[in-house]
Amino acid sequence: MQEANRGLIKLDKTDFRRFLSPRRQCRSQVRPTMMCCSGQYRNHQPQIPTHNQHQHACHYQQGMHCCPACIQMAIRYHEHLEMQWSAPVPFAPDPDCVPHFLTNIFASCACRNSERRKEKSRDAARCRRGRETEIFTSLAQALPLAPGSCNTLDKASVMRLTISYLKARRVAELVPTRSLAVTGGADGEFLQALQGFLLVVSSDGDMVFLSENVSQHLGLSQMDLMGNSIFEFSHPCDHDELREVLGLAKSGNKASSKSVAPQESLLPQSFFLRMKCTLTTKGRNVNLKSASYKVIHCTGHVLRKPRIKEEVADGHSSSSNKKRESSAKDDPLQRCLVAIGEPIPHPANIEIPLDKQTFLSKHSLDMKFTYADDNIGEFLGYDPDDLIDRSFFEFHHALDHEIIHKGFKNLFAKGQSEIGRYRFLAQGGGYVWVLTQATLLHGGKAQQPISVVCVNFVIR
Repeated sequence: MQEANRGLIKLDKTDFRRFLSPRRQCRSQVRPTMMCCSGQYRNHQPQIPTHNQHQHACHYQQGMHCCPACIQMAIRYHEHLEMQWSAPVPFAPDPDCVPHFLTNIFASCACRNSERRKEKSRDAARCRRGRETEIFTSLAQALPLAPGSCNTLDKASVMRLTISYLKARRVAELVPTRSLAVTGGADGEFLQALQGFLLVVSSDGDMVFLSENVSQHLGLSQMDLMGNSIFEFSHPCDHDELREVLGLAKSGNKASSKSVAPQESLLPQSFFLRMKCTLTTKGRNVNLKSASYKVIHCTGHVLRKPRIKEEVADGHSSSSNKKRESSAKDDPLQRCLVAIGEPIPHPANIEIPLDKQTFLSKHSLDMKFTYADDNIGEFLGYDPDDLIDRSFFEFHHALDHEIIHKGFKNLFAKGQSEIGRYRFLAQGGGYVWVLTQATLLHGGKAQQPISVVCVNFVIR
């Protein structure tokens, strides 16, 4: 840098780059303090000499003073950077003050440019979020949901329900064509005729579809369950049985080929599953963390996509067919469970009076009769007092041993069970077909099982 007749300071390109070096730039958001390099021009220090005994306040920082050279250089470089700022320059510049002051000038410009970039970034992010919200809103309105229910959905729920809807359309392709021939006008009456809810589960455990009346039995809404894994809403002790029903191998989540015959597309299933329920005995709805487990009797079929064999001239499948078969095994929608979930009513909560085809019995833990109502005499010919202290297992047919054993095994493991269609010995000879819903009652301070209550339905 050179001084020419105590006029303006001239800078070459080398000096300009040196003043713009990164190590001299300010890293904070606050404007830096600007003062002369010599430190001779400060406020409240009149005893220190200044040029021509005058003080000139810096336009950038109040309370600090600079020599005329600093003001002159600030004017030149702010005009160069298209910053509208000016100040009078009554004195000649001082070359000793220029380097330090220019460092502060360029640091201030760097901070201002950084703020501009951040402002543009915030505007772009705000626009992107607005566009994203519009897309999710239109996507939620396109879902086949009840009017007004999509207003409370967040973005994750919209994506989850959208994926479930697309999976449900693929599952509909697995239903045999002959079962689709139904009379019109009865769609709205199907759910009312059911004593439970419809449940569709893929082979990897995702709940693809549930009917709207699931909230009447579990307290959880349809939108809360669809798209989630059934393993998250079922009892951990029932997961092994559920995996066996879905055909999941123990080593992974792929469908087991040993459990299903390739030619079968409909496999009947009947099992008991404990699912989370947020309904209390008084009809109130509690939080999911405080939910209890309710025994659900699931009856239905495992749908499996029929296998299409394409024969080649040499009798072997081509490479494309092998790839198609391998990808089909990995697809969880190639095999899914379609079932009706019916909760077993607790004897204490039965509101409808028992009909003439039903009788009630109470047993100890070893299944000996402790009580039987008078209706048993009309169907089986027994006097209620004749059955006291006699075992329940004395009266069933020997060929129904497996059904009885499996039913009571579920009873003592899960608390409730349904023993379906076994033969009960009548007093005058012969057998009567009976269906029993058994419930394990708990009592005492420790809530230990104390007795078994059975609601028996006579099938005629």
